[in-house]
Amino acid sequence: MGRLRRLLRRCLRVTLVAGAALFGLVSVIYLCLISPWGNDWLRGQVLAAAEPLFPGGSLAVGEIDTNLLNHLVVKDVAIVDTKGKRLIGLDRLDLRWRLLGLLDKKLVVHSVRFEGTMVDLTVLEDGTLDIQKVFGPPK
Repeated sequence: MGRLRRLLRRCLRVTLVAGAALFGLVSVIYLCLISPWGNDWLRGQVLAAAEPLFPGGSLAVGEIDTNLLNHLVVKDVAIVDTKGKRLIGLDRLDLRWRLLGLLDKKLVVHSVRFEGTMVDLTVLEDGTLDIQKVFGPPK
């Protein structure tokens, strides 16, 4: 009986230590992602993922601010052609959601706000829009 009790205590200690370590790791990752460094890292990941989608131009993102629990703010977003012309721009995108919706496997967005939207498209001589060149030829 004494051995079983010691074994159960040891298992409980290991479980508690592992749980605390996992909680600590998740907390550190979360704090890193909501920090300015984490937001810059996230911005870099977004730009790297978007690069192949814009063979005739680029996506520019000035700043990303998120806490992952309830909001995302993206500032100075633009689609730019190879000459540097800003075709579509957005000063600020503010997206807010309810995290509890994820329990039902749904992301419930309760607020989307665009500020400073701008569109400057030109019809080219061949009848296409200049933004079509940014995305490259149809596949």
